[in-house]
Amino acid sequence: MANLLADLRYALRVLRASPGFTAVALLSLTLGIGANTTIFSIANGLLFSELPVPRVEELARVVRGKHSPLDYADLKYVRDHSTTIAAIMGERLTSGSMTSDDGRIDRFDGSLVTGDYFSGLGLRPALGQFFVQPGDVTSATGPVMVLSYDFWQTRFGGENSVIGRRVRINDG
Repeated sequence: MANLLADLRYALRVLRASPGFTAVALLSLTLGIGANTTIFSIANGLLFSELPVPRVEELARVVRGKHSPLDYADLKYVRDHSTTIAAIMGERLTSGSMTSDDGRIDRFDGSLVTGDYFSGLGLRPALGQFFVQPGDVTSATGPVMVLSYDFWQTRFGGENSVIGRRVRINDG
C-alpha cells in the first residue's frame, strides 16, 4: 500500500510539472469516455430496449432473405392461410405532400400500413379510431390517414375537428 501511495504522489508531481501534457491527456480521456457513453446509449436504446407495445414477446418479423420485408401479396397469402397468427402487419415507408382544404401544403414522412397494423400492436388512438375494416378493405369514403400525435399537434393545433377532414395526398 505504501508503494501505491508513493507512485500516486510521483504521478501527481509529474503531471503538475507539465501542465500542457496534463491538459491534453485529460481532454483525450474526457472526449473518449463521452463518445463511448453516447454511442452505447444510442445502441442500447435502438437495439436492446423493448418496443413500447403490449405483449412484445408475441411479435415476430417475417422477412425474405436476410432483411427484405414481404410484399403485399405475400402478406395477404400468409394472412389468408394462417391458423395461428392473430394479425399480419405490414408497412412500407413513404413520403409525400398533403394538401388540406385551406390550400396549405405540408410534406410528410409516413408509412402505408395494412389494416391490422394498429390493432395487432395493441395501440389505441388519442382521438378518433383506427381502421375499422378487418384486413385491408378500403373504407367507403376512400383511404384513411392516421396522424401521429406530434403532426396533429403542430399542423392542426390539436383540434378535435380534424377527424373527418378531407386531404389530398401528392396532389391526387
